[in-house]
Amino acid sequence: MTVQAYQLIYGNVEAEQSPSRRGGFQTLFYTRSALTETEVSELEARFFYIASQHEWVKRVCFVSKTGRYVVAQVVPIPEPDKLGRSGRSLAHAFILTREAFEQAGCDPFALFHSAPFVSTVEQALQQGNHQTQDIPPVELEVSAIPGNAELAQEWHAEDLKQMALLALHAEQMAQERATVAFIGEPQQVENALQAAMLAVPAPLRHRCTFDTYFLGGNPVATYYWAVGLPEPSSNPNFHPIDARSRRVTRKLPLEPRTLYERWAIAQIDAGTLSVLQNGKEHAFALCEWLEGRSSEMTLVDRAPSSVVEQVFRMAPQQARTRLVERLEDQLPPPLAQRCGEWLSQHLSATELLRAIRDGISLGELLDTLERAYAALGYRKPREAELEALGPLLQGSYHRRLRLFYLCWTQQTPILQGMLEGMPESEYRETVKFALHHALIEPHHLIVPGKTDAFLDVYSPMASRDVGKPQWHTLIKALIKHSGGQSLERLKGFIRQVSPEVDIENLLRQTQPTSGTHSDAETQPRSPLDFMRGLFKRHPS
Repeated sequence: MTVQAYQLIYGNVEAEQSPSRRGGFQTLFYTRSALTETEVSELEARFFYIASQHEWVKRVCFVSKTGRYVVAQVVPIPEPDKLGRSGRSLAHAFILTREAFEQAGCDPFALFHSAPFVSTVEQALQQGNHQTQDIPPVELEVSAIPGNAELAQEWHAEDLKQMALLALHAEQMAQERATVAFIGEPQQVENALQAAMLAVPAPLRHRCTFDTYFLGGNPVATYYWAVGLPEPSSNPNFHPIDARSRRVTRKLPLEPRTLYERWAIAQIDAGTLSVLQNGKEHAFALCEWLEGRSSEMTLVDRAPSSVVEQVFRMAPQQARTRLVERLEDQLPPPLAQRCGEWLSQHLSATELLRAIRDGISLGELLDTLERAYAALGYRKPREAELEALGPLLQGSYHRRLRLFYLCWTQQTPILQGMLEGMPESEYRETVKFALHHALIEPHHLIVPGKTDAFLDVYSPMASRDVGKPQWHTLIKALIKHSGGQSLERLKGFIRQVSPEVDIENLLRQTQPTSGTHSDAETQPRSPLDFMRGLFKRHPS
């Protein structure tokens, strides 16, 4: 990735070397088209350096007050000035816009590795225009550097978890003006910083500002999330970590606060640091989205299945909530909740993510509702679901759901009209299903022209029932819808399954009180009259 960066060079030079013809510490050059004098002054204050015999290289990373991202390197100038004074240094800073920093992966260590820092006064003086003190922007070719996971492997898991949480809580630490103090040489500090920031995704990395050699610095005036010190400090706001022995000196009672933090700590516990290094951007985007915060949806959609599985396993409720929210675009809330519960239990995490992101067709959702009710043994659902199901089925036909709904709501006339219009094979299947799951009383399933088909299905099923059916209600329904043609079959069936039943008395009870003789003679002979005569001729 190639990104543009502005430049600033600051150091201690002789008067004859200075573009402004004065000696001492000064900004030699800066990109005048991009930086203001106020910004230049702010940057200069960050480049203090206490010389030592080790000639350590100092590196800093911070965000300016104007929102620019700054990476800088400060090196000692070994030679004293003309007056014999030592302690000279030279700083070279690259300043990036937020967009450029994001294009560079928000990785300050990759920028340190890629940026062409100057390390001598001679090199510095060749970079800019001595008349205008201007230095042009530069195109940095930034590539990711390996090694974060390898550096983190050198730390004990408990210490690494402490450092990871300190880095992930950098925003709160800044509010409290608390700082992580890595004790050791600047290179050891930088290695420790890379290990600590292994768990920090790109959107949070700008909070982890640091100075690898803070000796002589004032943490109140110049705040960093982390600083490097050659020796321990007595400052109570410093949380010490020994970068030399790679141990957290004083552990804090830190706990993960977000879903992403839980995921990151789980990777450290499992020792899967390469998964943490390679999967954190997708995991962070996915976790933020699940918890209802803004996120980079491209990363969510492209998340590896292994990361999706891990995150969804840790957050089943959040995943279900997201799914229900999506289903409510097509279904009333009670039905969306019912479908969401079933899908959450039966889809893989990757399938669930696709369902949330891409949606599900209404036909598939109706099939899902049927499966959800099947899992409940077709018990009558709560009233809110029934109230939502009726209007839904008026606009979207689904045979099984319509059957359930009519049975649950006892809409017998409509149910019987539906059954009467079915082909006989479909009717048999429907009756068998309704009887098997006790959706409604058997007599409600009898319709004209299909009484024999009903008895074909009902007889073997009823003979296995523990409880005996309400025979006289059944006989009434058969008389009503068959004209009596099925009663001989029913009489034989009753004798078989309930020999103790007085069939003749039962038949008399099912017959309404007859009218006068003259009325009977003037009215057409009804099926009931026919059956009355039949039973007189054949009392058995």
